[in-house]
Amino acid sequence: MAQLPRCRLFCGTLFDPRESIRLALARGVTDGTLTYACGQCELCPDTNRKHLQFFMCLVNRRTLRGIKTLLFNTQELRTTHLAACNGTSEANRTYCTKLESRDPDPAFDPFEFGIYADCPERNGQGSRTDLHVIANRIRDGATQREIAQDYPAEFIKFNRGFLALQQALWCHERTWDPGAAYAPPTVSWFY
Repeated sequence: MAQLPRCRLFCGTLFDPRESIRLALARGVTDGTLTYACGQCELCPDTNRKHLQFFMCLVNRRTLRGIKTLLFNTQELRTTHLAACNGTSEANRTYCTKLESRDPDPAFDPFEFGIYADCPERNGQGSRTDLHVIANRIRDGATQREIAQDYPAEFIKFNRGFLALQQALWCHERTWDPGAAYAPPTVSWFY
């Protein structure tokens, strides 16, 4: 039997949405299975059938079957359609909360649970969220000392890169006023 792919980011659809799906996603965030979930009730553009469109990010990578047995194991949630996300987390979040197809008379209000910043940018290997967090902190003005205290292991490995980023973002070239009292020295070479 072939191995099922494991991933962290999933999009889902459930026709005839009920409060139980929203509660299942909220419970997943509170019990530590999910880091983030968002969604809303929508109307299908062709048939006007009500459905829930949602996006969720798991703490650990899981197979599709593992997610269904963990979160959607009741009779009414068994028909939930899940798919591994393509594209970025931001694109999936925007798609699942768009205004164009939002249901004017929803079963429940649009929801958002958890911390979106903890979601990786894409499914798969190679996305280092820890370095993105540190780079954002440096961009916001954190000092080298703060980075070393908060992220000691990363600072030991990447301190030269952090310093180069900080210098590129925050250090400006010195501008001299040639007529000032302390102008730069003039150097002349004679052969």
